[in-house]
Amino acid sequence: MNITIGTLLEFKGTQLYTIPPTATVAEAVLEMNRHNIGSLVVMEGARMLGMFTARDLMRKVIPAALDPQTTQVRHVMHSEYPVLSPDMGTEEAMEIFEIQHIRHLPVFDQGQLKGVLSIGDLARWCATANRVEAESLRNYIHTGGLPG
Repeated sequence: MNITIGTLLEFKGTQLYTIPPTATVAEAVLEMNRHNIGSLVVMEGARMLGMFTARDLMRKVIPAALDPQTTQVRHVMHSEYPVLSPDMGTEEAMEIFEIQHIRHLPVFDQGQLKGVLSIGDLARWCATANRVEAESLRNYIHTGGLPG
C-alpha cells in the first residue's frame, strides 16, 4: 500500500530528537539510548545542520579511535543526505533508503523540518498494511464476497 510520507509521519508522530553541534558523541549516545532511537537531528537554533546516527559512531568515531567524551558531533555527523517530502509516496522513499543505504531521513515541507522517518518506520507501516489487507482478503473469502 503506497501512502504519502505525510500520512506516515502523522501515523508515526512528529517528535524530533535533537542535539546541538557542540554536544559530545558521548552525550549524543546517551540521548539516543534514553529514547531508544538510532539518530539525532543536529540543530543550531532552528536550523538543521545534519544528523548524528549510530552508524556515524560505528564508522567514524570507533575506527578512528576518537574520544567520545571530547569529540563533538559536528565533526562526525553527516550533513549531506537526501530528504523526504510529505507528498512523496512510501515506495519512492523505500527506494531512497535502499539505494542510499541510509536508515534515517528528515522530512522537509517548504523548507521546514517536519520530522524524521526511519526504514523501521516504513517497515512497521508495511507490516501493518499487509496484516490489514490479509485480514480483509480472509474475510472476503470466508463470506464468499458477500457483504455482512
